[in-house]
Amino acid sequence: MKIVISGVPRGLQNPRPDGNWLTEEQRRRIEAVSSDIEFVEMPQSEVHGVEGNIGGVEVLLAEGGNRIHYGEELDWKDYLKFFTPSLKWVMLCSTGFTQNIAPAIARGEVTLTNSPGIHTIPIAEGVLAAMLDHAKLLKQRREDQLERLWAQRKCTELRGGTVLLIGLGNIGRRVAHLCKAFDMNVTGTKRRVEPVENVDHVFPVKMMIENLPEVDYIVIAAPITPLTERLIARANI
Repeated sequence: MKIVISGVPRGLQNPRPDGNWLTEEQRRRIEAVSSDIEFVEMPQSEVHGVEGNIGGVEVLLAEGGNRIHYGEELDWKDYLKFFTPSLKWVMLCSTGFTQNIAPAIARGEVTLTNSPGIHTIPIAEGVLAAMLDHAKLLKQRREDQLERLWAQRKCTELRGGTVLLIGLGNIGRRVAHLCKAFDMNVTGTKRRVEPVENVDHVFPVKMMIENLPEVDYIVIAAPITPLTERLIARANI
């Protein structure tokens, strides 16, 4: 079985200089599945230089395919180069997959799987960083530093504020955990209304508008589907 690894995962902080990233420990764990596995590492730059399709690949472990990508990911055209009759499975190094559905996947000829939870911690920490940046006027403080200006800034606190989490999957629940550490009031939407740890009030998305007057921060942590796309715009808020 030929497995190609291509595209650096977005959350990876230390890819190798050659544009590859698989560690020896990760390689050993995958090889332990079968003695028939053959690894090929193809960094984004190498794939980009290939004219035409890349045949003989049965499994693609990849980051990329999205229309918006980073330099070390596969762009859409390079991603499609692997879709030959030999390809059976695409394993994404990310959670979102809406923009990775190539025609062969839509037809059921190639299986597509994702990696739910892989970016939960960095995204949740990024959410809290953005909230703190807003509450503590960090951008303005950095500008003051550069100007050597000492000025009193009227900040707010996260404590006692209310956050609305649209979506209570891995990321939403992690954000709820961090918000509770700041003594915030946490509300959230869920298709099936049930208690969620660290969330004070769970309600269906159809009740979102009536709960908005009490909200200080909105965090969208839902997958892109026909039900969620342009959700805020459709609510006319």
